[in-house]
Amino acid sequence: MYISNYRRRTNAVFLVFFLFLVFCIARLIYIQFFRSRYLTNIARKQHSLFVELEPRRGTIYDTNLKPQAVNIAVDSLYASPNEIRDADKEEIIRQLEPILNLNYAYLKDRLKRKKSFIWLARKISTVQSAEIKKLKLKGIYFMKESKRCYPNSYLASQVVGFAGLDNVGLEGLELYDDKYLKGESGWELFLRDARRKKLDIQEKMVPARDGYDLVLTIDEVIQYIAERELEKVFTNYHAKGASIIVMDPHTGAILALANRPSFDLNAPGKANQDEVRGTRIFGPVARELRDKYMKIVSLAPEVL
Repeated sequence: MYISNYRRRTNAVFLVFFLFLVFCIARLIYIQFFRSRYLTNIARKQHSLFVELEPRRGTIYDTNLKPQAVNIAVDSLYASPNEIRDADKEEIIRQLEPILNLNYAYLKDRLKRKKSFIWLARKISTVQSAEIKKLKLKGIYFMKESKRCYPNSYLASQVVGFAGLDNVGLEGLELYDDKYLKGESGWELFLRDARRKKLDIQEKMVPARDGYDLVLTIDEVIQYIAERELEKVFTNYHAKGASIIVMDPHTGAILALANRPSFDLNAPGKANQDEVRGTRIFGPVARELRDKYMKIVSLAPEVL
């Protein structure tokens, strides 16, 4: 009787383990043949970091190759909220708020998100960047980006126009020749560890293709003189608007092209509609004159 009960128990235990083994084998077969592609994609996303490579936007030169629009390297600020303890977020917000001139609600909304990457401020000034770096805040990082800069500020603003935060042309020749200036983005694929930190192991890369440069027939010196005299007339006669064109009578090349009122290309957000309106007239005019008379050419960046 005792031996019979012992055998039944042994058979029951064996049956349980046998069924468990069959279940495991069935599960492995299901994962291998029916879920392998899905799980492989998840693993690839967790262990791979896709980084977009920004192309250099083409430079705009005058006829003597003096730059009128260039790109400069600046810092952009981003956070990894998953790396920051909830108890430290309030202190980080308190320190960043006066430096970035951003309100408390905006920063709090950004930092409370459960993400590994989120922008806080794009293309900040060197002063702001230096102040934040001194704080050595955990979970707050910098990324190098390029920012469009106009060395001559107001000069030829109606012709050159301006580009936005993402280096996309919005007005003037920056808009009408955007397809030549902007270039093509590239990308890099890096490996990450189990904690999703980037490893310096490059898996694949497609380099960015920089934009073409534009060389205008406008002469910076003649443009300055023309705008100086135009400003005198515009101010003395309290005019609503004024325009001037200086051409080479032998070739038809445009040496200067200006309009009033004007605006600072480095602060287009402060300009009103009357000041910006000139770019919508002079941009197409400059492009049309270029096609017919001007010696504006598109040159590959490596040529100059």
